[in-house]
Amino acid sequence: MSDLIETCEKNNKKFLNVKKFEAQCQRHPLEEKSNMVFIWSKKMLKTWKAELTGRPQEWANTAEGKVEFGKYNMCKKNVRPLLKQLVKQGLNTEILDSLYVVVQYCLMKEYMKADDKYLALGIGNSPWPMGVTMVGIHERSGRSRIFTSQVAHVLNDETQR
Repeated sequence: MSDLIETCEKNNKKFLNVKKFEAQCQRHPLEEKSNMVFIWSKKMLKTWKAELTGRPQEWANTAEGKVEFGKYNMCKKNVRPLLKQLVKQGLNTEILDSLYVVVQYCLMKEYMKADDKYLALGIGNSPWPMGVTMVGIHERSGRSRIFTSQVAHVLNDETQR
């Protein structure tokens, strides 16, 4: 865990430019990235569980408490395949790079940048049709680019999601 903090402090001091920071993160070895994301994910799950179990028993028996414990258990179950792939170091490099940058931003307490990077990982930046798409007989000029088979994000199948 001290390695995480040291890396975070070095990165926080060195990189004020986002593009430089993300380029530097991509140069780190895959083993280091996998270990860092794995350790951070496990730590966050343990912290979440400790926070939930630290609350009074009366709260845990309420509807809100049961919902929170349900969310925790569902998240823990759904994140298990990711953790297995991180241990085996078999995760897609594009996904691993993005997750590593998200973890680095979280360690630096740059949560807005982490959220932006996570959204770029999840939904990408491809154009989405908004509003009414077929009103008249003439097609919009940019409409063909909306439905192309180009995938602007890496989470394009159910196992990766």
